[in-house]
Amino acid sequence: MADIGIKVGSNLSTNTDAQLKETSKYSGLKVYRWGTVASKVLVGDTATTTIAHDLGYAPSILVFAEKTSGVFQPIGGNDDTSGVFAYADQNNLYISGFNAYGKITVVPACKYYLLVDKAQAFTGSSNIALTADFGFKVSNQDVSVLTGQEYQMNESSKYKSLQYHSESIKTETLSLPIMWADFTDHSQTEDQYVDFTHGLGYPPMFIAWFYAGSTYRELPYAEYTSILASDLLTYAPYTSALVSAYCDSTKIRVTFKRESNYDHYQWVASGYGSHSSGAAVTHAASTITIKVLPFAENLQGLNYGE
Repeated sequence: MADIGIKVGSNLSTNTDAQLKETSKYSGLKVYRWGTVASKVLVGDTATTTIAHDLGYAPSILVFAEKTSGVFQPIGGNDDTSGVFAYADQNNLYISGFNAYGKITVVPACKYYLLVDKAQAFTGSSNIALTADFGFKVSNQDVSVLTGQEYQMNESSKYKSLQYHSESIKTETLSLPIMWADFTDHSQTEDQYVDFTHGLGYPPMFIAWFYAGSTYRELPYAEYTSILASDLLTYAPYTSALVSAYCDSTKIRVTFKRESNYDHYQWVASGYGSHSSGAAVTHAASTITIKVLPFAENLQGLNYGE
């Protein structure tokens, strides 16, 4: 890729792309609209809030649920928002809830962000209706800043950029012992957490990851399993592993939960063999590394246009 334009860093001669604070070589995320939606009670098993946009294509989105006042977490994957999800098309953002196995009855209040950056393959003209076009634009050498589409700009002062405090990016490790349920102890649960103090004084938008070995996973992350049963009434899926995170005005807390339940029916189905053979999830001992990236964006801040 061509390297023509702007660079900001501590040493422009030696900084790698990853070390630079800014470079026009790559696109930055540009926020188009943002706002909040109130909580919504499920009707039957579902509920959906629809937010219209005029982009003409499906945009990238970020959505955080306000689990309690001033405490926010990314939707999906967490036990208390496992039935909450969001998606977008060329006309709308949808924030929906589905009551699976009694997990949720209300879609919580949410803070949402619609980005100019596309979530779909799209090459046409957008329907962006913003008229203020002050300041500067940056594109790569193949696109004219005068005629290119808004989503083709690497940067544009027309939009709010997602910025972060590099000194707030932190990494911690967490050691987890081996654990499993067995014939005499049918249920085992383990909870651990790591706090990252951000010092911003408000709950920030953030992204978090964890990895064990070479595989990175974005939070929230969950693994599910199920207990076999004699009939569907007692069929009971559960979250066997869950890594989730939330933030408030002082910290980002990353929690790690593991659960193992002994499956008597699986033991019977296996021919009454060893009490530990395939009848319970076994979690191996491991050390995971957690990394958090807080943005400057205040999740309790004003909505677009306020």
